[in-house]
This record gives sequence, structure tokens and C-alpha cells, in this order.
Amino acid sequence: MVTNSKEYNAMYFPKYMTREKKDENATRKRARYHVEKDGKVKPFDWKEVDHKRWVKAWNGESNLRVISRITNRKLGVEKAIAHRKSRLAKWWKY
Repeated sequence: MVTNSKEYNAMYFPKYMTREKKDENATRKRARYHVEKDGKVKPFDWKEVDHKRWVKAWNGESNLRVISRITNRKLGVEKAIAHRKSRLAKWWKY
């Protein structure tokens, strides 16, 4: 039984405690802030800021685009499937 909130947090939220995850989250939020400031998105509008090229911590204007949440999640799945297929192609000969 968990007795205090510190033990609860350590048990259920370990991935949020690492410095690397905090930095990645801050980078994503900073990108969203810059795009909101330009007026391309508004809070709670179901739009997401997507990085065209996956360069870590590069929030340049040319690298950011606004797409719908559904499209962004779909692109992530498609990239994962393509990566998986490319890995299988090395081992599986048709």
C-alpha cells in the first residue's frame, strides 16, 4: 500500500522524472508557443505542431507545420509501420 504522494509519484510516473523527457517536453511546448504567437493555432483547437524533420531541439520556422491531431497520429503510425517493414525486409526474403 502506498502511504504518501512521493511514493505514489515514483511508482506511477517514473518516465516524467528524467531530465531528458522534461527537455523534450519543453522543446515541444516551445514550438507550440511560437506557432501560437504567430497566430497559426489557438489553444484547444485540435491542431498540433509537427516537426517536418526530426532534428532534436530544432524549432526553426521552416521546420514547423500545423496539422490536425488525427493526421499527426496517423503519420506516426505510418512511419512506425514503414520502419518495421524495412527491418523485416532485411531478414525476410520473398
